[in-house]
Amino acid sequence: MSEDLKAVRKMYRGQGDAPFEFPEELLCGRLVKDRVLRYGENPGQSAAFYKQIDVKGPSLATANIVKENPEKKLSYINLLDADAAIKVIRRFKKLYPKEAVSTIIKHANPSGIAKARTMLGAYRTARDCDPISAFGGVVGFSDEVNEEVAEEVSQKFVEVLVAPDYESKALEILNKKKDLRILQIESLDKPLMDDGFEYRSVQGGVLVQQRFQSRIDSKDNLEAVSKRKPEEKDYRAAIFNWAALPFINSNAVVIGDENKTLGIGSGQRSRIHAARLAVYYANTLSKDPAGTKGKAMASDAFFPDRDSIDLAGICGIEVIVAPLGSINDGKIIQAVDEYGMVMFTTRPIPKDRSLCERAFSH
Repeated sequence: MSEDLKAVRKMYRGQGDAPFEFPEELLCGRLVKDRVLRYGENPGQSAAFYKQIDVKGPSLATANIVKENPEKKLSYINLLDADAAIKVIRRFKKLYPKEAVSTIIKHANPSGIAKARTMLGAYRTARDCDPISAFGGVVGFSDEVNEEVAEEVSQKFVEVLVAPDYESKALEILNKKKDLRILQIESLDKPLMDDGFEYRSVQGGVLVQQRFQSRIDSKDNLEAVSKRKPEEKDYRAAIFNWAALPFINSNAVVIGDENKTLGIGSGQRSRIHAARLAVYYANTLSKDPAGTKGKAMASDAFFPDRDSIDLAGICGIEVIVAPLGSINDGKIIQAVDEYGMVMFTTRPIPKDRSLCERAFSH
């Protein structure tokens, strides 16, 4: 194991397994103004949405505005959150094509993600992950919104709905909500066809990177490094909660089971603070009576010390999933074993023990 850990640490010093050759000059494609927005992140900031004309598949660029109050049009933050919702439901629908998926987004981060046999069940569970933060959120649905879902959504204040389709009776109900905005996206079965890059404006230039796509799709992409042998439910919980991390601001820690997130600790400067925040949400705000007990904890990067593991063990967490790469990996795994937990590390290429997948997002 020690040689494997050294190999993983080298990964963070290089360019990865397949570095992309960026051109000397970059054309970002033809952008056409789609609409002027109500305002930017704050009133007084002008904002507009420009879309690439050649984009196909489920995205903001191809979405239709089904309902919008002329006196309260979509804002910059509304579209930012709607984009995050589309990304979440697209990823989870790919992982779980036979189930309904829902997410609630606030300030570009999910407050809850859930899957269920029905759209109503998925929405209720996602909402109940953090009922307080769900207020005034953007709700994403992987499947058609029907009448009973519309009735349920109408009981709470929601800013924007995003779904591939809506029943006519559902729209009759939702149209009664004066300020609710409704977006219809293309089917999640369709592939997204754009340039595949992400752009971040900085003063004097633009940062460009390939869009991150997690490769942790099945148990073959997880390696158990603990003494305790994993059960099938442990793999399922690890995969679900790891899938949430790329859509959460780092440092991020997620606590949940195989069907839902319960506690999301996002945007923290230290990993232990992200873990503490996730525990707080899971045990205090979620409607799961068991809280953290028996759940999985996923971390978007390696644990620098055992403090987060001690917290997890004390709180009854049973499954840990995180990449390796810390100089303290040995101590981390030892701590996991002391508490009798299962620990997985992420293997984007099965059996290649020199690589672990990290899921930072900023």
